[in-house]
Amino acid sequence: MKTRILNFAIGIAVIIILILVLVIYYCLSGQPLNYENEGIIQGDNDTNSLVVYFTRAKAINHDDNVNSDSHASVQVENNQIEGNTETMAKMIQEKTDSDLYAITVDKSYRSPFLATSLRAWVEKQFNMHPELTNLPDDIDKYDVIYIGFPIWWYIAPTIINTFLEQYDLRDKTIIPFATSGMSGMGKTNDYLENSCKGARLMKGQRFDENVSADELSDWVKKMK
Repeated sequence: MKTRILNFAIGIAVIIILILVLVIYYCLSGQPLNYENEGIIQGDNDTNSLVVYFTRAKAINHDDNVNSDSHASVQVENNQIEGNTETMAKMIQEKTDSDLYAITVDKSYRSPFLATSLRAWVEKQFNMHPELTNLPDDIDKYDVIYIGFPIWWYIAPTIINTFLEQYDLRDKTIIPFATSGMSGMGKTNDYLENSCKGARLMKGQRFDENVSADELSDWVKKMK
């Protein structure tokens, strides 16, 4: 009898915890983002490589007075707010002569990074993959895909898993790159592996936000 009561109490506790997690996740999720995804931006030449990136700067409402002083993961370039990962992705795109694509999330993350971090933790712990907007119909022409992101809780944001799982990536080469102030790559590839089955998943590389063009050039050469 005591065992049944204990199991019942545990079951109720689990249900309550799950409800609380869902409520927290709902509260941390922002409003739908209304700007249009630019789609794949073609490079100057025909190419078989694509640089894909997710940056927090494109996943928060810019009405929240976002600026580089209060958000370490964004910077201002040509009077435009640009994420660190975005800046790096464009540098890699230029050095590899690749096409470029920015992943955009359906619902924004909250502007305070603590709220973003909490939502990212929930997504990691419960394997929740946010919905994306305006994905390319296919990426069949690309043999090599560089994929960039910030490190959240020692892995790539689960948004990256969402993107990878939309396509048949067999026989493609996936090259992760990441930005982070302190965290290393952690278990990033362990969490990405199941989302790109059949692909050749290269060892990821983490860079500081102030990475030099020469350092990126050296890394790109090693990846070829």
